[in-house]
Amino acid sequence: MARRKIVVFCLSTLCLCAAQSEEPQPSPRPARKEAGDPLLQLVRSLSKEQKTRLIESIKAWQELTPEVKQALRSRETTLKNNITDEINSALEGAAVSQEQRSLFEKRYKEERRKLDVALRTEFDARRKAGLQEVIGKIRVEIADPPK
Repeated sequence: MARRKIVVFCLSTLCLCAAQSEEPQPSPRPARKEAGDPLLQLVRSLSKEQKTRLIESIKAWQELTPEVKQALRSRETTLKNNITDEINSALEGAAVSQEQRSLFEKRYKEERRKLDVALRTEFDARRKAGLQEVIGKIRVEIADPPK
């Protein structure tokens, strides 16, 4: 239920931001509350393309079946647990303050994400090249079947 409220809030915030960017209108909520709302600040900082992608993602999420949503949540939880375990393992035995630990976690997550993106890009390129090779081989076999 809480996730549904977040989705509805995101959609309404995006609509509000889009309307305000097109025509300045008074906000339905007090300015002080908006100024302190980090989610609202985040949405406002997005470019028009990013807002569009966010809206499309939210709509796509809403259309998923409960089973698929649960599978995706489970996958995300597993990934977060793995990352936490890796961080704990990396810092095991090291005398670090909470501030140093937080900084390590932040940097680790950033660098891991960069590495994951690079590896995914490399893997996709290798797959594409391999598939082109397979396609060429199959075309040759189909065009000249063995007798």
